[in-house]
Amino acid sequence: MVASTQTLSQHNTASDSFSSFLESFGQICSAEQMELCQKLGILSKSEQQHAYRMAKALIEDQQIPVDMEDWHHLTEWVMMLRDRYIIQIESQCIRQHTNDLERIGYLDEVQRLSHLLEEYSHAHEDLTDLLQALKKLTSEWKHRKRDVENIVLSILSSSALKDPDYRVVRVTRSHLNTLGLGLSSIGKYYIVYESLMTDDDRKVILNNVARDFGLVFQENAAQNLARMAGSYHRIFQEEEEVDVMDQIQKLTQQVFIKRPRSVILPYPSSLPTHPSKVPTDVPSTSQSPVSRGSFLERRKSVILMEDENRSEGVENSDLKLPMVFNMSTPLFEPAGWDWPFMLKHKRTRLGDTVSYYWCHPCDHQLSEGQKESAHHAGVWSTSVSRLAEHFAKTGQAYYANMHNNARLMHSHRAQMFEFATHSLMKTYRALQLEQGCANLNRTLTFLYRLQQEHA
Repeated sequence: MVASTQTLSQHNTASDSFSSFLESFGQICSAEQMELCQKLGILSKSEQQHAYRMAKALIEDQQIPVDMEDWHHLTEWVMMLRDRYIIQIESQCIRQHTNDLERIGYLDEVQRLSHLLEEYSHAHEDLTDLLQALKKLTSEWKHRKRDVENIVLSILSSSALKDPDYRVVRVTRSHLNTLGLGLSSIGKYYIVYESLMTDDDRKVILNNVARDFGLVFQENAAQNLARMAGSYHRIFQEEEEVDVMDQIQKLTQQVFIKRPRSVILPYPSSLPTHPSKVPTDVPSTSQSPVSRGSFLERRKSVILMEDENRSEGVENSDLKLPMVFNMSTPLFEPAGWDWPFMLKHKRTRLGDTVSYYWCHPCDHQLSEGQKESAHHAGVWSTSVSRLAEHFAKTGQAYYANMHNNARLMHSHRAQMFEFATHSLMKTYRALQLEQGCANLNRTLTFLYRLQQEHA
């Protein structure tokens, strides 16, 4: 600052222009504006230190220039800084606003969106915890074969009373020859079918068991989802009408004349969701806003939905079937390629001395009648353990797919949060620049008035 100064106390009356100038100049040299100047390279470190010294002399020490040379020096410095701001504004294509009320409105909008992003970050943290819960649940299903087998045995015990065409047998040593089984089968459960049953009849029995197990699985899955909904409620909340990403994109359009590429979202803000059912006579443009993707990634992605195919007898039941990340209910019925492993035809053995699994007496030891009888003799059976293993793998695959979908959603949301934060920060800096430039122009106006007063 200049050497020859006088204190403000020596003035009988403080000029309104000077008070306004001090306030405006204080905003120029504020920590927020100086930090912005440093990040954008508007001022060097030495220039920032010079600005702080001037602010201290004017505001804290209450020193004002005395001669015109000092006023010109201060004016030139403000003009230099204003020109550098303008260069940044023009290079970034930032829109300049007409009044402070408009600027305050945009800054308030940034603050509001920032609070929303903070709230949604908590839901993202819940999704991180949900990932771990699903991972643990998937891992547990690897070791649930015994539990599944007990459920299958329970289903079979109730079904066998209605269907006398099969029996559930716990294999002992005495069963080995009759059922054509090996020593490793002792103590295990098998479904043994009557000899007159057709292949289709046997498949119907297993498909019925699979469907009954599917109902048990659905109820268990619904309970799991209900617990998750209670523990991670922010993910399961109803979707708000506010689309944060869309709001940020609109704000950038208002702040920038031509938006930087880094704030233009190059892909949808949400992952694909299942299409809503729309009547054929309604144009696609009339779909409700709920069917659109949102930044929240449809936080109700894990939903408990009523089963539309429920029979009339249980239509009023409180049981809800799970629809997780738009996944369909798993099918436990064996596929075509599974049947050879589920339905086994075992040849009976003729004596206790035979111990090999598929071994039977050599043809030259049998008469023609015995050969014919041995050819047609045999028992159809299904290993309950193998059937339970099939169900367990299907259930595990269901939760594994659920975990994978949650992982993809988590990754997508992380990218969207990063993009939203970047866009909002860049927009805020643009508003800071524009506001700072407007304040520099206002400061110059006060300086011209003060120079006239001291001329």
